[in-house]
Amino acid sequence: EQNRLVRVAVRISRKLLVIPISMYRHPGRAASIFVLLLFILSSGDMIAAYLWASYHLRAARSALERYHTSEAIPHLRAALFVWSHDPEALLLSARASRRTDEFDRASHYLDQYQEVRGPDDESLLLERVLVAAESGDVDSVSKYCQGLVKQDHPATPLILEALSRGYLRMYRLHEAEFCIKEWFRHQPDNTQAFLIQAQLYDLQGRQSEAIASYRSALKI
Repeated sequence: EQNRLVRVAVRISRKLLVIPISMYRHPGRAASIFVLLLFILSSGDMIAAYLWASYHLRAARSALERYHTSEAIPHLRAALFVWSHDPEALLLSARASRRTDEFDRASHYLDQYQEVRGPDDESLLLERVLVAAESGDVDSVSKYCQGLVKQDHPATPLILEALSRGYLRMYRLHEAEFCIKEWFRHQPDNTQAFLIQAQLYDLQGRQSEAIASYRSALKI
């Protein structure tokens, strides 16, 4: 689709370039044609840039949904190169940074997101809570997170992911295990839940169970 639109713009531009020279003898008419040509060329570039950024944002969204964070990051950078203030690109960049333990970078993206959407945006507040939970400051946000989980909030899997990783970081293994079990109750085939469960079992010295969890993730 991107290539097709660019080819259309080029064809139109070529048609303008072969306008009879006699028309250019009139300065006003020539100036109008030149402005129109520049508009069409710039429009073609804008369309191509829009499609390019849209593709990368969709690819990043899909990768993050599958927990392929390293795959999502280059796509997010490409999208932000064109749309530096796009709210979704900024929010997903914060999520990717959180998952790679770059919490300062995640906060930076969220600060940029706040400049676009304001301080009271629900997605902003939730992602800041998840950064706090995953970085290990779980006690400050655990009650809020538990309340959302009890309400079956749409972001429940994200919340339980951040809590379980935060508890693992603090070596609070029983609480991490509880979060993982709750996560499986909502998503019994979640590969990331199996991976975190395997890490938990490994820390507990339950090697055979860790291997089983890794195999379940691979099977899915």
